[in-house]
Amino acid sequence: MKTIIVSAKKTKSQNNVWAVAITGDRYPRAHCKSAYAAMRYMFVLKKQTGVNISENCLTRLSHEIASLKKDSPAAPAAEEPSDIARYHAFKEKHPEALYMRRIGDEYAIFEGDAFAAISILGKYRMLRKDEQTVTFPADYLDIILPKLVRAGKKIAIDG
Repeated sequence: MKTIIVSAKKTKSQNNVWAVAITGDRYPRAHCKSAYAAMRYMFVLKKQTGVNISENCLTRLSHEIASLKKDSPAAPAAEEPSDIARYHAFKEKHPEALYMRRIGDEYAIFEGDAFAAISILGKYRMLRKDEQTVTFPADYLDIILPKLVRAGKKIAIDG
């Protein structure tokens, strides 16, 4: 019975190169520079060929990946700019365009653009008074976008 196997080989630079092969094949199917890439390729190969992965190789790669994660320092999380900050940054570059941002299952239009959108779309849209934001379901984009464009607005959609 054929299985997918992996072996690590040291290179001159003392880094591991992971060879992924199917037992019985003369040559490896791939040489990967990282354990993670080798693991990914093993699952791709399994999907393509239907051949099972060796449990020993899977365990070995899992341990190697876990040890690499422990050794590497965690990167500091980059702070995301708020939606309003993105709006202001965009408006500095493109003051004539109406800025829309997708947030989850909704689109939001902020501050001055919100009031312009209400004047075009009517009052049936939701306005959050505390943030001066108009929101509408993402499904309505096909209805709202043509109305704004027909009114002569340039539209920029973020997200």
